Amino acid sequence: MYSDAHIHLRDLADLAGTEPVLVPGSVVCASCWRRDEFEWSERFARAWPGSVMLSFGVHPQMPDDAELGFLSDLVAEGRISAIGECGFDRFTAEYRADAVRQRAVWDAQVDLARRAGLPLVVHCRKALDLVFADSRRLSALNAVVFHGWPGSPVEAASLLGRGVNAYFSAGKGLLRGDRSLAATVVSVPPERLLSETDAPWMTLRGESRSVPSDIVPVTGRIAELRNSGIDETVTLLRANFRRAFSVS
Repeated sequence: MYSDAHIHLRDLADLAGTEPVLVPGSVVCASCWRRDEFEWSERFARAWPGSVMLSFGVHPQMPDDAELGFLSDLVAEGRISAIGECGFDRFTAEYRADAVRQRAVWDAQVDLARRAGLPLVVHCRKALDLVFADSRRLSALNAVVFHGWPGSPVEAASLLGRGVNAYFSAGKGLLRGDRSLAATVVSVPPERLLSETDAPWMTLRGESRSVPSDIVPVTGRIAELRNSGIDETVTLLRANFRRAFSVS
């Protein structure tokens, strides 16, 4: 069934006032960046056995190195399937002013992902040059998942050419006409594609939030762009998800 490589379950619950309901049979990676958020998501995952993978990372919008100790503990205890989302954000002047702290927590998380053999989930806005500058380090990781891929088909091909085991996750940007994202979906090798909702945050005009079931039209749009059947696309994306996150 469907696979959602990036979702924020606790934020969904807070906005909706009730626990999220996943698409039956789907598998998701729930991204967390706060300790209380992670513990809530871990409890939620127990109610959906086999459906919820967990990731934890120090987000570039809140690059607090005090959370690195908790992240290390989660890795040591085997409680997460991925590290992130982490990366760089230069979207606003406020974020740009935090460049030094963003770099420090990024470096720590890349090194931890390498040592732990875990995939890294990357958040990147207006900062792909910084990611490219670290492509040699990234090529040593088991997998690098680009959440909400922000680049072009040429940049995606370049990362793969540099030896980065990259996966490019496409979400609701496809439904609002993101041409660069659509072109990437068409051009990258099929085994490099992932689907996501980024729920509740990636919205279309008039929407107050995204929901888990938005993965259905996202997957449908990927199928249309690639001229593939929906069942074939669902199977492909599910296999890619399992490989990227090392799901047995």
